Parts: sequence; C-alpha cells; structure tokens
Amino acid sequence: DSDAEQFGEIVAGLPKPVLAYCRSGTRCAALWSLSQARERPLDDIIMRAAKAGYDFRGLMPRIEAIREAAE
Repeated sequence: DSDAEQFGEIVAGLPKPVLAYCRSGTRCAALWSLSQARERPLDDIIMRAAKAGYDFRGLMPRIEAIREAAE
C-alpha cells in the first residue's frame, strides 16, 4: 500500500499525461488503482481499469480497506 501511495504522489506531481511502464501494464494499473482509493469512487476506479483491459474486481476489498483506513 505504501508503494501505491508513493506512486500516486509521484504521478500527481508530474506533467500530464503520464506514461507508467511495466511489461504487461498490470503492475502500473494496479498501483494506479490503489493510489486512487482515497480520490475516486470505487466504481470509477474499477471502470477505468476495465476500459484499459484490466479486471480489478479482485482488488475491490483492498481498495475499500485503503479508503476506510483514511477515514
């Protein structure tokens, strides 16, 4: 979770658009999804990941846990 938080902070401070790279894109997409847990509604995160070709419904409990920890 700390990696996702750091990823989100770095991306937020960079000029847009940002291209994050890993071999399959899954790691970057997961880090982005987790980093958005406090910023976006859960449905929006899952939908945006799905539009990029990633099924992160399995991450929903983890995203919710991050959101709840922030409250």
